[in-house]
Amino acid sequence: MAKVHGKGGKVLIDANEVAEVSSWSGDLTTNLAETTALQDDFTEQVAGPVGMTGTIEVFWDSSDTDGQVAMMTAVLTPATVNLRLYEDSTHYFSMAAFLEAGSNVSISDAVKRTYSFTSHGTISYT
Repeated sequence: MAKVHGKGGKVLIDANEVAEVSSWSGDLTTNLAETTALQDDFTEQVAGPVGMTGTIEVFWDSSDTDGQVAMMTAVLTPATVNLRLYEDSTHYFSMAAFLEAGSNVSISDAVKRTYSFTSHGTISYT
């Protein structure tokens, strides 16, 4: 399988590309329900719903009203958005809610913001 460099990655909020993305991460998880009964010798679980949580890190650009400002607005006024996370031409898609926004200001670096999200509904990978 061919290796993929991260430079082809990008993030879209609704139909708008987010400017100055330095990284994104996403973790798919399956919710497991415990079904181990008394006197069972081994644990048992059944698979439940799948979800995704992650972060998007950007170099702050206040002029990116359709991307970065839209993510901040989604944190401040809770709303779901269409989120596409591209590795290259393949991407994850889901409705998502943004939960947190953090800033990192340093004398030796550009201002960075980190946004955390959680999926809301169906997740696809194409």
